[in-house]
Amino acid sequence: MTTGQLKERVLNSRDEIRSLKRKMDSLKEQLSEYCDKLGVKLDIEISESFVSIMKENSDIALSKFKENSPQYILWKQQLEAATKSNLKQMRWHPTLLRWCIALHAKSPSAYRMLKKSNVLTLPHENTLRIIQSLRVHKVAGILTALVCDGATPNRKFYRIHGQNQDLCYFTNNEYGDEINLYFICDAPHLMKTTRNNFENSGWNNKTRNLMLNGKPIKWSQIVTLVEGYSWNGLRLLPRISYEHLHLTPTLRMRVKLAVQWLEEDFLKFLTKWEQEGENQADLSKKEKKQLCLSRETLEGLENNR
Repeated sequence: MTTGQLKERVLNSRDEIRSLKRKMDSLKEQLSEYCDKLGVKLDIEISESFVSIMKENSDIALSKFKENSPQYILWKQQLEAATKSNLKQMRWHPTLLRWCIALHAKSPSAYRMLKKSNVLTLPHENTLRIIQSLRVHKVAGILTALVCDGATPNRKFYRIHGQNQDLCYFTNNEYGDEINLYFICDAPHLMKTTRNNFENSGWNNKTRNLMLNGKPIKWSQIVTLVEGYSWNGLRLLPRISYEHLHLTPTLRMRVKLAVQWLEEDFLKFLTKWEQEGENQADLSKKEKKQLCLSRETLEGLENNR
């Protein structure tokens, strides 16, 4: 998409958001007026009598539903929850738990609103998290690794599990004494971090001064190299665009732009670059090897793309 098309889409999205917000505010106002006119507040005595009515007519209500149907289970669970003095003593039915987990996964805010409204008595969110964790180990197997980026909250999470050490790579797994839970930074985010540090070498903030054997490594060299293979709008690397080279604060946060440097067309370009380096008579054999990645590295990149 062109820049103009993107701007137009953003403007249309803003108009749509404003329209939806107005509709939501209107529905909230209508619901509030409806509750004020027709709603009935139950005091403690009425609430207790309402529970007693549910108990006395429970068999009649259950007879209207097929046994073990969602309606049958919901009625029994709500009646049981209404009679509990402490919901921590409540044993929730697996069917109701699955429904709550699905609803919470779809919209946590909608689940909280439904729970706070007291229209239905539902399990606490922490209960759902515990059930989900147990299901992971029961269905998907034992969790052995946690993969995430190197953001500050994640690094703090690593340090919390460390034992007086600067770096923490694993911790004990509560579900198996002999199995460790390892912390792994995902490769795309590491590539983004490397790319951003590379860009700051003689470019952007100029906070880095990367060197190899006494020779500078600068981002401007990459810019010159890629733009040097463009003629009259034709590019040898069509997927490496202007946005890949001239980064803005927003573009620096996009992991995809960092990963695209290792796509198939760029790896083929590295092969061409290696061939051209071999033909340079003024370079030593060692310098020619430093111009390109090793065969082992290239094979690893191609196998893990």
